[in-house]
Amino acid sequence: MRPRPQKAVTVDLSQQLENATSAISGQHKRGWLQLDLFVARQEPAHVTSAQNALVADVVLEGTASASGQLRIEQRAQKSQPQGNQAPHATRVPDEEIIEKPPKAP
Repeated sequence: MRPRPQKAVTVDLSQQLENATSAISGQHKRGWLQLDLFVARQEPAHVTSAQNALVADVVLEGTASASGQLRIEQRAQKSQPQGNQAPHATRVPDEEIIEKPPKAP
């Protein structure tokens, strides 16, 4: 945009960004998954003009961690153990184990 129209359409998005940052930061739980997000900094990236709107891209930087409980099954191999050997565990593809995520306790 040229300087004059650019000055005329200056919009303060600080309150909207603060609201979005507050909504994103914190602990989010959904079923068996817990997600902790913290937005440390925000920075404007790019503004695009559309026919009926201005679109502002904002980069949010911060930290995130996730935790949850997944059921893990151990299956013995078909061959019989010899002597005092314990049965060996085999890897079972995820599709066979997780048909539906377990419900949170």
